[in-house]
Amino acid sequence: ALLALFVPSLVHAQGDARQRAQQAVTDAEAHAEAGRHALAAERYLDAYELMREAGMDTAPLVLWNAGDQLSQIPGRERDAIDTIRRFLSESTPLADDAAQVRDWRSNALARLDELEARAPAEPSVQLDQPSSDPTPTEEEASGGGISPVGPVLLGVGGAVLIPGLIVVGVAFAQDQDLRSRCPTQVDCDPAIPDDEVSATRTLGIAGDVTWIAGAAIALTGLVLTFVLEEGSGDDANTALQVEGAPGGAVAALRWRLQ
Repeated sequence: ALLALFVPSLVHAQGDARQRAQQAVTDAEAHAEAGRHALAAERYLDAYELMREAGMDTAPLVLWNAGDQLSQIPGRERDAIDTIRRFLSESTPLADDAAQVRDWRSNALARLDELEARAPAEPSVQLDQPSSDPTPTEEEASGGGISPVGPVLLGVGGAVLIPGLIVVGVAFAQDQDLRSRCPTQVDCDPAIPDDEVSATRTLGIAGDVTWIAGAAIALTGLVLTFVLEEGSGDDANTALQVEGAPGGAVAALRWRLQ
């Protein structure tokens, strides 16, 4: 009783698979005529699976059609080779009874030679061999580390800034001493020499110029620390120049980035 129930359903499933296989072949032929080789190959492979499901011995023949379509797609040579080799392997029993199958197999062998000639070589795998072109690290890919130009300028700026603040402090202390001895700054005690007043003013100006220059250099170094990367300063020309001048000092920072 169970066998009686199973056999009709099996026959119906096989018939349905045959119909879907025929539709897949029809779709594949339409895609092939329109030059849609990838879609044609896909539908031929669908037809192959459906024909096998239906128990059709001629299923391997559509592998030749699928391989032929894949061979016309640049970059799919290896897929075409694998598909055609499957056709040759599975169609061997059919070649003994059909001259047309023998012709297709002959064409397939010639197509294999052609595909092997133009297919890219398969990469060889070597085990336990260090790579000659290692994958760059994230730091290398981003161009390296921090350029030394920024930190150097930051250090130079700090070295100039601190003495400038000290000089300003000394000048301020001397100025406060002079103000305590002559609060009105008019008709001061003749005992206060003019040179002392002039020196205090000069010291204050020099201190201001020095700490302002140091702050500018340090700020520039801080900015360049975040902007420049290692190697980008190889072509950079940076020069710091501090010169004396009557009544104070002059600081100049010059750089050129290429």
